[in-house]
This record gives sequence, structure tokens and C-alpha cells, in this order.
Amino acid sequence: MAGLSPGLGEEMVGYTVSKTGVIALTRTMAKDIARHGVVTKCICPSWTDTEIVSSVLPEFKDQVDKMVEQVKGKMTPEHVAEGFYRLVTQCENGSAMAVLKGVPYILVP
Repeated sequence: MAGLSPGLGEEMVGYTVSKTGVIALTRTMAKDIARHGVVTKCICPSWTDTEIVSSVLPEFKDQVDKMVEQVKGKMTPEHVAEGFYRLVTQCENGSAMAVLKGVPYILVP
């Protein structure tokens, strides 16, 4: 899983860089190992109604609530799973797909 948005604060730099770096890693691996029949793709889901999101640290709760509100609320895990299915079955090697609530599935340029 990759991420497209910045982290929640100064101490989230490593987290943010690692999540966005997954897209570059996916695309590089797709080129490097395709000759071996290996396919790489990544999914970039927005806020999803999971235990980890529900248990966000209190000091980040207001920021998370604002971010969730900006993307029209949390998605269900089933919505993310549908995006994953589409990514796997319909997209080419090296693709990255954004999954957002209320928006059609989007390939990341």
C-alpha cells in the first residue's frame, strides 16, 4: 500500500516518505523483474474504517478528523478490496491506483 498525502506532523516524515516511495519502488520493480514473469502494482487507499484509524493517537485526532472530513469520510474495507480487485485484474504492470470515497478508481500518473 502506498500513500499520496503528507503525514500528520514533523515526526511523520519517515512514514510519509516510505508510503509515497512505494509507488516509485513498484514502478521500478515492474521494469526490473517483468522479464521473470513477476507483476508489481500498488494501491493507495484514502482513510478507511479500520481499527488502526479508529485508534489514532489523541494528539493527532483533530488533524485526522479534518483529513477524513476533506475526503468525504472513511471508506469501508470492502470498497478498498473492490479497488484492489480492479487493480489486479484490469491494470498493467507497474500501475498505482488511488481509492477514494465517492470517486471512481483513479490510476496515479
